[in-house]
Amino acid sequence: MEQVVTDRGAALRIARLVTEVLAPVVLIFVVTLIVCLHAAGLPRGLGLAFIAMVFAGGIPYSVIRAIHLSRLRFVRAYRARVVWRGGGPS
Repeated sequence: MEQVVTDRGAALRIARLVTEVLAPVVLIFVVTLIVCLHAAGLPRGLGLAFIAMVFAGGIPYSVIRAIHLSRLRFVRAYRARVVWRGGGPS
């Protein structure tokens, strides 16, 4: 039998790249750009695509990101208090 040597780091990088490329926000931006360019032509389509991307992907993504970061700050502050007091919830 042959031993197959795989580079785990390379596999993780490829998996992360595929995940980021196929993320919903990226797909919203790409599909919106393609549809607007097809429907309205080059100069007007870019303007429409920009407006649509801001409202369809940019604002929702920024709100979700802000909520996620605020929760991370809360969890880190909670963990710091628990470690500092020397115990956790009972």
